[in-house]
Amino acid sequence: MNPSHEVGSEAFLRVASAADLLDSERVARVVRLEEDALGRRASDPAAYYRPLKEFRSEWEHVDLFAVRDASQRSALDLLQPDGVLTELAEAQLAIFDDVLVALRPKVVVVINAMASAIFKKRAGTRCALNEQHGEHNVSLGAIPVPVFFSGMLTGRRALDVHSRERLVWHVRAAHRRSNSDWRRDESRSPKR
Repeated sequence: MNPSHEVGSEAFLRVASAADLLDSERVARVVRLEEDALGRRASDPAAYYRPLKEFRSEWEHVDLFAVRDASQRSALDLLQPDGVLTELAEAQLAIFDDVLVALRPKVVVVINAMASAIFKKRAGTRCALNEQHGEHNVSLGAIPVPVFFSGMLTGRRALDVHSRERLVWHVRAAHRRSNSDWRRDESRSPKR
């Protein structure tokens, strides 16, 4: 549920058939657009992503769903028309789960209230409040990872300045404290 995309590319990003996913030129252009939006190709990130640099200079972004729409309502109408996730939405969440485990994050920040609710519900008992540190932990394999559920960082419904400062401080503290640095210790692999 990510509204960022190059203005004018909306029709190009829309997938109408499986053939769209097999068009290598189209896929390459979509990848370039994503790299540009994330600021990965010597450009400044799109406004939606800029605040992520406050958490840490190195970060990854993964959407719960492969949907880009400036209207969250439109996205939700597609993904959970009657308040229940569709088969497509469930399949995309399964991919998200696999990507998240493969990334081996030290900290996860979910920056959308609806995405937070979906993530938390899907994690179920694997997600619990850690009252000592004031964060949730989700089990990704055998290692608990701090998770912060938040509203948007940009736009009309963005967090106020003080809440955002507190979130950034909290995420940085969890990152420093985290013992789940799987990137450096490959011997600790997640068990699914």
